[in-house]
Amino acid sequence: MDWLIALLIAAIGTYLMRIIPFSLALTRRGSAAQAAEEGLGARILALASPAIITALLVVAVVPPWPETDTAELLRRGAGLAAAALAHSRRANLALAVLAGLLAYAVLKI
Repeated sequence: MDWLIALLIAAIGTYLMRIIPFSLALTRRGSAAQAAEEGLGARILALASPAIITALLVVAVVPPWPETDTAELLRRGAGLAAAALAHSRRANLALAVLAGLLAYAVLKI
């Protein structure tokens, strides 16, 4: 039961962190100075997604060092290479993730 409460709190927190900035941006209107700030905010928001994806990529690819073995590094590297190759062939994020996942899974077995 405790895990259900923790899951609900995490879900509500995630939802609020995503919806509040967008709702504030949509309701904000004002002077030229605010318009300039919104331009800066739009640029920051545009750069936030790649930054978040890069952070997730680093966490997924680089394992914790005390637990690192060569085989795990090679599997992760092969998954990353497969994802990069799939993305270079066809610029589709879902296919790239699937290719990397499949390469890692096949080598894990």
